Amino acid sequence: MDLSYSLIKLEVRSHPRYLRLIRNATYDIALICGFTEDEAKDLRLVIDEACTNVIKHSYRHDYSKPIILNFFLYDDRFEMLIEDCGRKVRPSQIRSRDIDKVRPGGLGVYIIKKLMDVMEYDPTGKDGPRLRLVKYRKKS
Repeated sequence: MDLSYSLIKLEVRSHPRYLRLIRNATYDIALICGFTEDEAKDLRLVIDEACTNVIKHSYRHDYSKPIILNFFLYDDRFEMLIEDCGRKVRPSQIRSRDIDKVRPGGLGVYIIKKLMDVMEYDPTGKDGPRLRLVKYRKKS
């Protein structure tokens, strides 16, 4: 187990107005981790999709609930742990819509899975669901 990391925590209310803060923090932290600007933009998109899903699906647009973000900075990877105290669902229920059907929305999970190396959803967290996302840095 790798114990050498830095941790940055951020807690915000589940209001969409805070998504910009979350996106910008994620982008800046990704750059600090040594990711390229394009990779940092991808990570910014991923966190936006994940937190939007919390607001829409877990909290059902209740903007008063907390979203807790834990950013773990390791030498070889960047981990994001998103925690909420909303509705728990079975991991099998989390899926993207059919990519071939052209219409807006419903691709957040698809985007997250495409851009991240690891996506683990745990509905059994003490206070609510947890989503763990990992992106490994490319060896230079």
